[in-house]
Amino acid sequence: MKRGDPLVAAGYPAIDDSTQQFLTERTPVISSTAVRLQRILSWNQELYTENFDGNGGMSGGGMFNQQGQYVAILESLTSGVRSELAKRQWDDLRQIDSIDTVIGMPNPLQKRFADPSKSVAPSVVELLVESQPVCFGIVVDADGWILAKRSALGENVSCRLPDQSVVVAERWAESQEYDLALLKIGVAGLTAAAFSEKEPPSITESLCAVGPRQILKPGIVSVETRAIPPEPAWKGDSTVDTHDGVKIVHLEGGWRNKINLSTEGTKIRRDDVIVSINGHAVSNIAALTQVLESRLAGYCTGDLVSVAFRRKGELMNVLTPLPRASVADYWAVDEYDTPRRSGFEAVFDTDIELLLHEVGCPLIDVEGHIRGVAIASRGRNETQRGPTSALPSRVVKRVIEQLMSEAKSK
Repeated sequence: MKRGDPLVAAGYPAIDDSTQQFLTERTPVISSTAVRLQRILSWNQELYTENFDGNGGMSGGGMFNQQGQYVAILESLTSGVRSELAKRQWDDLRQIDSIDTVIGMPNPLQKRFADPSKSVAPSVVELLVESQPVCFGIVVDADGWILAKRSALGENVSCRLPDQSVVVAERWAESQEYDLALLKIGVAGLTAAAFSEKEPPSITESLCAVGPRQILKPGIVSVETRAIPPEPAWKGDSTVDTHDGVKIVHLEGGWRNKINLSTEGTKIRRDDVIVSINGHAVSNIAALTQVLESRLAGYCTGDLVSVAFRRKGELMNVLTPLPRASVADYWAVDEYDTPRRSGFEAVFDTDIELLLHEVGCPLIDVEGHIRGVAIASRGRNETQRGPTSALPSRVVKRVIEQLMSEAKSK
């Protein structure tokens, strides 16, 4: 369906619109609406609509097109999960035993990937910054070359190998476009991963994220491969000039408030006074704007930059993403997302639940072929995770060749 196509929404509200009290008798509501712009970052293949007459309790109702065909399950007053997602999974769903959804129960798909993952897990390592895990990496050459998520890495990177030994890792090449970095460790004889040349996986295809020590996190492809444009960059708003520099103000709003600025996911806080960015002085707002628009013209929201600032008089210098721009809610900003989750020419989404420090791992199919690399993780909080965005293996393989060539020419 395309933007503007008419829809009918039907359900049974459970809350009285005028009193906000729960109803003892639920009267059905049938209301007209239309398709509107889809969110850029969403959990799955959702159909976003204009507001319509209804209220809480209608979730689980239906959306129908002009021919009376069921096109989505009602999720809220502005969205529904597209029906073909369930339709395409139906044969798999009806074969799965009843699932107990209590946290901690094993995923019923997990056993399908136990054997296929055995050849891949030895190629996955853990990367640390200041002894804290920041992401997973993939061995791409037996002589110690490792691929990792670029924006997750800070200074003083080390690598924990499958045998639990920890060694220093040096950055040799990087791709800002794909948020990937090539690292080198002084260890040879490693198990290198092999990336599939298959087409990107299709919607509902089962995949599994593989971590060190054969950590397995399965799920399905929920959004097809497509480009995610860069999120709007911060323009220096919510700041004031002071005699010490540019001071950050108004940080309470987050993504739901289009006026105030949010610094979730950064090391910058309210009342910090910015001194420089990547070595470029920002003595006032005009200078800050000039640096952001010219010196950081290629910056993508979530990338790491070097920021010097004063906090309560103390000068600090950190690697951090810059604040996110205050933008429309279809970007769905959350503090528990990986800072960089946009600006990719080709990614697909899955409902795989990855913690923030588990990005960078390979995603395999049921035959054990690596079909992608997890490049961004999103979630409601630290434990309720999903979706996970992945770069298709074809793309990753091409980037590895470019980075290896660049590194070996130094």
